[in-house]
Amino acid sequence: MFALTRTLRLSHGAEHNGLSIVYVAMTACVLTRLVPWWAAILLAPVAVQIPMYVMGLLVLPLWRNNLTVNSRVLMALMIAACLWLRTWPAYAFLALVGLNAIAALTMRRFLLGFAAVAPLFAIAYWPAGLGVVVLSHLLIVYATLAPNCQWLGPVITCFETEKNEVWLTIDDGPAADTEAIKAMLEKRGAKATFFELGKNHSMTHPSATWWFLGPRRLGEEIGHERWFRAPVGMKNPFVHPILAKRDMRLIGWSVRGLDTIGGDVVARVMRRVKPGAIIVLHQGRPSSLQTIERVVEALQGGGYALVIPDDARLRERRRPRRLAWRRPAAPPASETLASQPPGRRRSPTG
Repeated sequence: MFALTRTLRLSHGAEHNGLSIVYVAMTACVLTRLVPWWAAILLAPVAVQIPMYVMGLLVLPLWRNNLTVNSRVLMALMIAACLWLRTWPAYAFLALVGLNAIAALTMRRFLLGFAAVAPLFAIAYWPAGLGVVVLSHLLIVYATLAPNCQWLGPVITCFETEKNEVWLTIDDGPAADTEAIKAMLEKRGAKATFFELGKNHSMTHPSATWWFLGPRRLGEEIGHERWFRAPVGMKNPFVHPILAKRDMRLIGWSVRGLDTIGGDVVARVMRRVKPGAIIVLHQGRPSSLQTIERVVEALQGGGYALVIPDDARLRERRRPRRLAWRRPAAPPASETLASQPPGRRRSPTG
């Protein structure tokens, strides 16, 4: 089916009818090379049905819906006919087919497909074609290494809210300070999600090799938790297919404390925080407890409630309408629990 009609959000009826009209019109154009134009118009509807009957009688099982297969066969015949005709309507149809194919591609498929065909450019246009190969690989490298880049698949970076709420996430546990951090959060009536090694932050944190691991090793590293955060926020072309099969979400962030490199972490967080932000900090370092406590104190002092959003509110990008420019109000009394509400799968909380 035409991905273009879906991009335009047309109904399925418009998609089917439009496709049928295109098939009949192009068939008539082809037949004008063989018979007069009036005969081509009369014969076109009949000629379109022939591949359908052939597919239905000889190829497809009787129980199978052959609409999709017939559409693909007719499209292939039309492309072959256009290559034979070599007229401007034929070239226009081929251009439409190309646009439709691009609209049907996800960014991930485009990047991988581009990398797959890039060597052909190098062979055909040596040595200038090497630039195409380099470009195709640079695009994948950027999508892999850039935190929160959506090119290889969806990464959750915020959540929908009409309140002054943020989601605090803490990486790299479990550690000796885990219980102390949980106690501090409970005392302050705050919630946080711990992304821990061996659970939802990979099994062994292979940050140096994550970008080129194969599907089998990645499957072992990812686990089966409700949410997953990749080491250093990196991706891999095989990560999202694994997450999709396991009904998991890749969690990124919108505010990075950079507490592992020092500096004024509190100022860094408060400068970028907005309602619906996902904040990432780390545990297991000498000053982790104090740093996290100062950030929590600053957030609550600024009127933010620290909550854990449910899956329905998770978003890949912040929507235009937001309460970011309104002065935060006092946190509601209902958000004073330190435990995570039950979900589909357990996620460590404090």
